[in-house]
Amino acid sequence: MQDIESIVESVKIQLADYGLSPGTIDMQYYAIYKPVINRHHEIGVSEYSEEIVATFFDEYKERLEAHTVTRSYFSTVRRSIQHLDSCAKTGVVDFTPFERPFQIIPSPAHLRMVNDCLEGQNIGDEKNVNLQMRHFFCFMEQRIPEDEPITDELVREFILEECSKYSGSIGCILRAVRIIVPYLRTKGLMTGTADYTAFTPKAPRTKMQVPYSPEEVEAMLDALGTTAIDVRNKAMLLLGYDSGLRAGDIIKLTLDDIDWSKGEVAIVQGKTAEPLWLPIHPTTMNAVADYILKARPMSEYRTVFLTVARPYRPLASGSSLSVMMAELSKKVGIELVPGRAFHGVRRSFAINLAEADVPLETISQMLGHKDFSTDRQYLTFNRTQTSMCAMGFELVPLASEYYLSDVSQTGGGQK
Repeated sequence: MQDIESIVESVKIQLADYGLSPGTIDMQYYAIYKPVINRHHEIGVSEYSEEIVATFFDEYKERLEAHTVTRSYFSTVRRSIQHLDSCAKTGVVDFTPFERPFQIIPSPAHLRMVNDCLEGQNIGDEKNVNLQMRHFFCFMEQRIPEDEPITDELVREFILEECSKYSGSIGCILRAVRIIVPYLRTKGLMTGTADYTAFTPKAPRTKMQVPYSPEEVEAMLDALGTTAIDVRNKAMLLLGYDSGLRAGDIIKLTLDDIDWSKGEVAIVQGKTAEPLWLPIHPTTMNAVADYILKARPMSEYRTVFLTVARPYRPLASGSSLSVMMAELSKKVGIELVPGRAFHGVRRSFAINLAEADVPLETISQMLGHKDFSTDRQYLTFNRTQTSMCAMGFELVPLASEYYLSDVSQTGGGQK
């Protein structure tokens, strides 16, 4: 049987060839495959173990039954385990879709109501809203006769029960209720006057993603030696730290994207499909040149960064860089903060610019963002720049007086 890490790498390559995005592959790696690898290492096993994988899967079954993970997430785990197991046994990932083990099917009359409710509606997530509507009617069928009117109390009971089971689908549950309730009232099938447009999901907490400090980056660079893989990793780390490029864009960087005379790179971003031109510091350009001239294997590929083992080929996904960061962090004693990975280097780039008082618009442009609001998560560690962001006063409590909507009346807006 093959080494578990080799099998996972083979799965990632086949997933990329199948057409999955680098972000999806990264998610599956860190959420599923990496924990599976860690389980093997904890037990002292390097070869693929069906028993370990089965135990891992059974734990997720229990979590599904306890409603601590959504059915959608469990389906992702099950599909990923199938990919891993088939690759371990045959060398080829089995992409055959699973048959649905069950369907939520209300009565024919209620099914017609679902179709009537959705007819003419322009809903982006119609498939999931349809599912929640079927959940709604199955719930009602279990509690009252079909000819009995539905009450506001039953609707609220449905919302509470569904949200406790599927916490990740609260928005979809509420959309379904907002569509169903007016329909039922129009048809005289529901009593009560509760306004369900007032029900909104609680906003998720803002996550404070910790960037790498200059001292941490310096320590990782110092830990890299002169081997081919170290020379390559140094160039990639410096490129991320100096330019803020995403991992997926770095692994796809080609020799033609680098303008050595101008000291810049020009790419089309994988995430936004937008062009981006970035100046690169001479130190970083020298590191990339050292890799190309001294450590990069001879290859017909135009991609800059290649694997160090035969057959030489481009790196499979951006997760390779996050693995690199995890190994370097462990080597120099840096705490492995969840969610940091290689993207923490991009965040460090933004924070460094903010602390140097670079205008926020410039930082946004250098990060290649379309929407300025996207930069918030990158600037949470710089209070000076954050304070410059425009904010409304609606949420600021007043002990007395009031805010005027027409600031021209007072010259300042606050009274």
